[in-house]
Amino acid sequence: MTRSASRRPLAAAALLIGLQAAFDVLVALVLFASGRRLERWTLATRVAHHRLGLGLAVLVIAAIGVAIAVAVASGAGWARIAAYVFEGFTVVGALFRIGLHPLPSIFSVALAMAVVVLIAGWDEEAPAAAETPVDSGTAATSN
Repeated sequence: MTRSASRRPLAAAALLIGLQAAFDVLVALVLFASGRRLERWTLATRVAHHRLGLGLAVLVIAAIGVAIAVAVASGAGWARIAAYVFEGFTVVGALFRIGLHPLPSIFSVALAMAVVVLIAGWDEEAPAAAETPVDSGTAATSN
C-alpha cells in the first residue's frame, strides 16, 4: 500500500472533523446574533439569557475540533483517542437536542459515525511506504 493510499482515510476523517468545527462556528455565530425573543420554551429562554457564554463555549469546542483535525491529518499518535472522545461528546450532545432539532442531530451522529469508521481503520504501526532499493547506476561485473 502506498503512503498516499494509507493517508486517505485520515485525510477524510480530518476533513469531516473540520466540517463539524465549521458547523460549530456557525452555531456560535447564531448564538451571538440571536436576540432574546424566544420566550416560549424554558430551554430556549435559558439559552437566550446565556447565549454569549454558550457561544464562547461552542467556539472553544470548534477550536478543539480544528486541533484534532490537524492532528489526525498529520498522523499524531494521540489523535485517535482524542477523535474518539470528541466524537463521543458530539453524539451525546446530539442525543440531548434530538427532540428539539431532529435533522441536525441525526446529521451530527452520522458525521461522528463516519469519522469513527475512518479512524478505526488507521493502523499506526503499519509501514508508511514500501521502500525500493535505489539503483546507483553501476552494474556489478564478474570476471
